[in-house]
Parts: sequence; structure tokens; C-alpha cells
Amino acid sequence: LAKLSSYTLTISDTGANLVADLGALQGLAGKLVSITQTDTGTALALTATQVASDAGALAKIKGGYTAVVTDAGANISTNLDALQALGGKLTGITQTNTAALTITATQAATDAGALGKIAGGYTATVADSSAHIAGNLDALQALGVKLISITQIGTKTAMALIATQIGNDAAALGKISGSYSVTVSDSSAHIASNLDALQSLLTISNVTFNSLTQTGALAPLTLSVGQLTADAGVLAKLSSYTLTISDTGANIVAGLG
Repeated sequence: LAKLSSYTLTISDTGANLVADLGALQGLAGKLVSITQTDTGTALALTATQVASDAGALAKIKGGYTAVVTDAGANISTNLDALQALGGKLTGITQTNTAALTITATQAATDAGALGKIAGGYTATVADSSAHIAGNLDALQALGVKLISITQIGTKTAMALIATQIGNDAAALGKISGSYSVTVSDSSAHIASNLDALQSLLTISNVTFNSLTQTGALAPLTLSVGQLTADAGVLAKLSSYTLTISDTGANIVAGLG
């Protein structure tokens, strides 16, 4: 072939042979026109590194293919975006060690499909900017017990959250290492329904609660008598508000004084 001044190729072979020489096929660059897998029912057994580095060759396989990936945690982490890009072609991922994956908060959201295909579970540590952590907090919460820790990188800035996230994503917030600050804005109804969680956040020593703002049309906060006292700290973060009280007769009478 080296004697030819120029040429193009089509390749037809079994999945095992294609995988064995995938790097060489990738090296053919513009000379490779197409690849046909002769045993189409057999999934290609790839590493995560191959999925990324040999993506050009994989894209030349006609008629689609399926792939199973086996690799170490570090390689899965490094090539997670490429694994996600396989979409439905990726049928499973096996991690060969027990090391925690190191991912970004953005990847927790955008690469959730690939992460969901890791067999037998995994653990992950997350490092990202304050803004990205805030923007992907729901996805971090969805990792559940798989999430070990979250580290803010770069210059720390206040995380802009909604009151609903303070209530729903408390476990993820609890995994943030070191100090962090928040600004919270949400509707009156959402602030009221998550007031206890907002108060709890206010009492955490490594959290600076900068501000609480009602958005949209202002409406009275519907609270219980007990919340007037228990959540007084977070209520004081509001510049102004009105209240409606909903509680039992006994509690209302007890709170009249």
C-alpha cells in the first residue's frame, strides 16, 4: 500500500478484528471510506480510551454497531464525554477498579446516560466552579450515595440557588467541602414551602447565606405558628414580606402571646 501514491479503502471484518486494529484504522484518516462489521450481532469490546481516540474510525462503521466498554476508573472519567456521545450504541461499561471517578458538575448532568451504564455501581468525586455546581445541583443530588464529595475550584463565588433546591438538594449541598456562600431567590410559595430547609442552611457553620429574595408577584407566605419562631432567622433575610398563618386552634391560641 505504501507504494501507492494515493488510494481509498473499505474494510470488512469481524468485530474482534476491527477492535484489535482500531488504532491502525484510525490512522488511515481520509483514506478510509467505510467499515463493515461482518458479525453485526456481536458488540465491540472497547476501552474508554479507544472510544475517544479512535472515534473517527468508529464513525465509519456502516449500519451501526453496539459496544461494551471495559476500563479503569481514571480512563472512564477522562473519556466520559466520548462515552456519552456513543448514545444508544453503548450497552454497558465495566470499571476494572474501585477508584472513584473524578468528574465535573456539568458532566454529572450532560453525561448521565453514560454514567447510568456503569455496571455494579460506582462512586464519584466532583470538582467544578461554583457556578457550575449551582447550575447542575439537581444532577449532583440525583447521584445519591454515589457522590462522595464536591469541591469548588477557581475563585469561589456565591451559588445562585432557588428555595426548592435548598429543600430538594440538601444531600448534595452537604457534600460540598469547605466553606461556600449562597444567594437564594424564588417565588413566595416556594420560599414558604421550603422555609424550614432554608433555616437549616442558615445554621450550618461553613455556609454564608447572603440573601433571600422573593421573585415574581409577591404573595403572603403561608406558615404555621411554630415557624414564626423556629424560622425567624431566615425570615429576617427577607427585605419585606406578609404572612398568612395556617395552624390548629390550640397552636394559634398558644402563639397569641
